[in-house]
Amino acid sequence: MYYKGYYHLFYQHNPKGAVWGNIVWAHSVSKDMVNWIHLEHAIVPSKPYDKYGCWSGSATILPGDKPVIMYTGIVDPKPKPGYQVQAYAIPVNYSDPYLQEWIKPDDNPFLKPTSENVSAFRDPTTAWYNNGHWKLLVGSRHKHRGVAYLYRSRDFATWIKAKHPFHSKNDTGMWECPDFFPVARKGIEGLDTSTLGNDIKYVLKNSLEVTRYEYYTLGSYDLIKDRYIPDNTSEDGWGGLRFDYGNFFASKSFYDPVQRRRIVWGWANESSTAKEDIAKGCELEKLRRKKVELNNIKLKKGDIIEVEGVTASQVDVDVTFTFSSLENAELYDEKWSEFPQNDLGRSICEVKGATVHGGLGPFGLMTLASKKLEEYTPDFFRVFKTNDNKHKVLLCSDATPSSLNPNEYKPSFGGFVDVDLTEKKLSLRSLIDHSVVESFAEGGKTIITSRVYPTLAVSRNAQLHLFNNGFETITVETFSAWSMKMAPTKCTNVLQRILPFVLSTQSQRRCMGEILSGLIQCRKIWLTGYILNMKSYHQNHMISMGVGPDLLQFCQGDNPVIMYTGIVDPKPRLGYQVQAYAIPANYSDPYLREWIKPDDNPFANKDKLYMQQISINSFTLVYEQHQCITKDTTTCSINTIPKVLYGGNIVWAHLVSKDMVNWIHLEHEIIPSKPYDKYGCWSGSATIFPGDNPVIMYTGIVDPKPKLGYQVQVYAILANYSDPYLREWIKPDDNPFANK
Repeated sequence: MYYKGYYHLFYQHNPKGAVWGNIVWAHSVSKDMVNWIHLEHAIVPSKPYDKYGCWSGSATILPGDKPVIMYTGIVDPKPKPGYQVQAYAIPVNYSDPYLQEWIKPDDNPFLKPTSENVSAFRDPTTAWYNNGHWKLLVGSRHKHRGVAYLYRSRDFATWIKAKHPFHSKNDTGMWECPDFFPVARKGIEGLDTSTLGNDIKYVLKNSLEVTRYEYYTLGSYDLIKDRYIPDNTSEDGWGGLRFDYGNFFASKSFYDPVQRRRIVWGWANESSTAKEDIAKGCELEKLRRKKVELNNIKLKKGDIIEVEGVTASQVDVDVTFTFSSLENAELYDEKWSEFPQNDLGRSICEVKGATVHGGLGPFGLMTLASKKLEEYTPDFFRVFKTNDNKHKVLLCSDATPSSLNPNEYKPSFGGFVDVDLTEKKLSLRSLIDHSVVESFAEGGKTIITSRVYPTLAVSRNAQLHLFNNGFETITVETFSAWSMKMAPTKCTNVLQRILPFVLSTQSQRRCMGEILSGLIQCRKIWLTGYILNMKSYHQNHMISMGVGPDLLQFCQGDNPVIMYTGIVDPKPRLGYQVQAYAIPANYSDPYLREWIKPDDNPFANKDKLYMQQISINSFTLVYEQHQCITKDTTTCSINTIPKVLYGGNIVWAHLVSKDMVNWIHLEHEIIPSKPYDKYGCWSGSATIFPGDNPVIMYTGIVDPKPKLGYQVQVYAILANYSDPYLREWIKPDDNPFANK
């Protein structure tokens, strides 16, 4: 949803691992849907009605700019997959644009199954309003019939089930994540969910539990009977229209009032075993960087042309193919009518892969290709001619040759493209991001998402090729490819991510690559971390994590260096300590997955660290946050590090947490701003006076001389005592309160 200047992404998340289970509502916000800030989980199991999971749902913004989340709570794990009810949550503070805290009112759950299937009663939709009532759908099934139940409410508190289902269809199975919204007959703008009018059609989308695909229909909405009537222009069932013909499931949409568009989110299903999922790691959003262009390239039968100059593992490709004739299009085989009609395109792609020579096609892209083509994921077109001299265009994305790993799920995906071939032209856009290949034919008329995990075509070892295995010569009329870079990850988010990484279970350590990638963007902040004791893990396991103390330094030219303390001997107490450093084995790898320790280590035998310590259970996390001494932080060299470590431009950073595990990084609490703390706001303490009035007392540095600075004692008080986050502090005029 969009709220007070921010897009809010809520998503199903397992904070304890990379497999299904322990489901919470994770929460991120963004101003542009590219750069995201990760916040605390919005909704977690905390009540009897969601004890075993907070499953999917939707958000609705009520009049007065008041958002409500409605979701499925799991009361009991039996019967499988769980006894389901519908609950809701509201923000604690509507003025907070981040909506960082949510509460569950006492009248929950607001919907309980009566005659419905208790294990198939989930995923409430965004509510819409008409005829004096709020209305929402809940997905379900009755035997083998998929059902969308309609509920009405006058006050958004008491909900009554309609006498008849909003819509249902036999032999479709459970309808998960139903979605219902209006679309305009004319123009390209999206519509708010409650919009009414004559020039409007309606979309009802369902995710099919049996097939793990989605389908939707276009139709009309009977406002009197409150029922949906699909048009007869497409199948109402497994073979219906799809947003995406690949690995795409459980989608939800929302209306964006800023861009006047409707945005659909969905899962890209994993393709590996659970064990491999755990080991994979995290990924970040990407941005366009270097561009490569090609024009009027001829592809004859059997041609494979490598596209050089792009980062093929992270690339945005936009290509237009042309051909001089349709005469070579191969005949559409009528025997294919025996294939399952609900997934006909996929079935044809399975027998007509990229290596099977044809007439007009196959032609397209070989993405994530290894050097000798042992691995590649082809996205390609085939054009068929029917007996009545018409043409069918098929888009395929074939994961079969994508990986040498025999444990991977490597299906072919396919979908027909509704396109006029008069101009003898086809366009394809592919977004490749390590393990995800998204293909958009003809501006998105047909979309296929594939999840692949090559073993050779990884990072810098991946290649991109254009190919043609058809008799008809293909012309690459235009080709543009942009290498992609990491979206800037805000420094306010990095420490929040480091803390759970250090404090929680081993499964969360897979995100270290993401942490390091995020740190690279945070050039204006130094972060150091130190673990003194880790009783819950073996000592050698702690050493392998390499977290103590570490400093990610950025030299001129984006060359990261990690400096850390090595323990030569466990004696004397805490160990004999030296300072060492490591550099990446591959600077072009955005995840920085491999590091080496040069032979001139250690670079120092002893080092005094000027830091603060926060003791948490058996952990001591030591960190300091301060700015680089030079104005342009990119010019900071290794020579400046000791000056930075020994205390320059010290501020009071500020985090808040409800459980000492999940942290929110706020704006700096106290920064140098007065003559008495011009050269630093050093350590101090907080005292809470009667009446819940906190005061911070700290050391201000008036002058850098004598050594360590001329020191006075200063205090600060809150600007707003009702703010639970204590986000703004002021320094009264009677400061400093003590000179020594």
